[in-house]
Amino acid sequence: MSEHVDAYRIPSGHGLDLRIHQEILGLDGFENVPAYSTDDQAAKLVLKSIRKKRSRALATGTTHIKGGTWHFARYGSDPSTSTEVLSESFALSICRLALVIESQD
Repeated sequence: MSEHVDAYRIPSGHGLDLRIHQEILGLDGFENVPAYSTDDQAAKLVLKSIRKKRSRALATGTTHIKGGTWHFARYGSDPSTSTEVLSESFALSICRLALVIESQD
């Protein structure tokens, strides 16, 4: 990654979208970057890319914590070695997970 960021807490927005576009998807350009972190359809492209590159299981879903609904994205199926992120939306969870996985390489 180009700069240190807490991938588990990074907010949605253009900065995250640009990182996903360039670092995860390997695409060029700074203009017309899709809103991967806020648009579920664009996030599905990121999820598809992760699934294509990785062999471990990926799961997404929702959970209820402190009276609210949170979205999770999990990489791996073993509880002791899986990586999981939480956020307020499906799209943001996918983007956060993509950055976390990338930082593990």
